[in-house]
Amino acid sequence: QRRIAVPLNELKKVPHIIGVAGGLDKVDAIIGALRGGFVNLLVIDNYTAEAIMEKIEK
Repeated sequence: QRRIAVPLNELKKVPHIIGVAGGLDKVDAIIGALRGGFVNLLVIDNYTAEAIMEKIEK
């Protein structure tokens, strides 16, 4: 398994950060990444998108 790690303070300096995720088990992590400003373009499936919208509208 390969991983690339970037310190969060360095990640915030990158102008375009694309997040790719899917699955209902990732909803909280995706919301956290968006709220934290760590992602500015997100590619997800429609089921995950609907779950995120339901959760943030509460």
